[in-house]
Amino acid sequence: MSVFSIDIGGTQIKSAVVEEGLTFKICQTINTEKNDLEALLNSIENLWKENGKDCEGIAICLPGIIDSEKGICINDGGTINCLNNQPLASLLSERIDVKVHLENDGKAAAIAELKNGALKDCKNGAVYIIGTGIGGGIIVDGKVVRGYRNSAGEFSHMNIDYTKADDKDNAYGSMWKYCAVSALLNLFEKKSGIKVSDGKAFFEYYSSGNKEATEALKEYCRNIAVQLLNLGIMLNCEKIAIGGGISKQPVLTEEINRHMDDLGLARALKDEGLYTFMRPQIVPCAYGSEANLIGAALSYWED
Repeated sequence: MSVFSIDIGGTQIKSAVVEEGLTFKICQTINTEKNDLEALLNSIENLWKENGKDCEGIAICLPGIIDSEKGICINDGGTINCLNNQPLASLLSERIDVKVHLENDGKAAAIAELKNGALKDCKNGAVYIIGTGIGGGIIVDGKVVRGYRNSAGEFSHMNIDYTKADDKDNAYGSMWKYCAVSALLNLFEKKSGIKVSDGKAFFEYYSSGNKEATEALKEYCRNIAVQLLNLGIMLNCEKIAIGGGISKQPVLTEEINRHMDDLGLARALKDEGLYTFMRPQIVPCAYGSEANLIGAALSYWED
């Protein structure tokens, strides 16, 4: 049996046919319609007709607070406005006449990596998905944590700069302002005066040896390293797996690990003999940017 898996991101919608053995075939990628529900539903229906009509059903993952049992997008987290309080699963089932299952994107990635990926056999761990925002999934005692109201792992909204807690223009100091892909692009533009459209374009400059790109990546990875060490201390994670399209760049994980070990806090913890107990391993997601798609299918089959 196969499932048509759809990852609705803040910028693009990716799709794949996923078999029960977790082999998969990547299908189309299209732009996300954020503000028009009917247009979004039409685009998903067209993806299904063109690529997934031979599958048993549809597995969808997306950002925000998702009630998987009821198939409702409770809150999109400011990413896809037209989905707030929408029963997306039933809206699509009525159109296509197949089972549709919803899952939060960060939790989907955590499910995939825990099942057969970088977090396999971990007791405590997390995934940290870098994209338009920061997707997250938490694993405690070998299980993905959903939380009291399904919002566990919404790392994007954590305040990481108390000096900006009342500053709307700086997203109230929230994590996405400093750690999403846009943060890296903004750092590069500030240092170089060059505006790039996406991570791929940035890494072309980085690979060419551009000085400002190198400096921007170092500062960006240090920001992420601080937050991942915080997560490691709070959750006592064995591993934190980095996902999202940007995670395909090996230098990202290398730089995060290097900066984590160089932090003043890390040195203090080493002096107290605590660092080895609190420092998580930082690894790339085994499924890379496809972790969300695989996890959405697994969540569908577990439903």
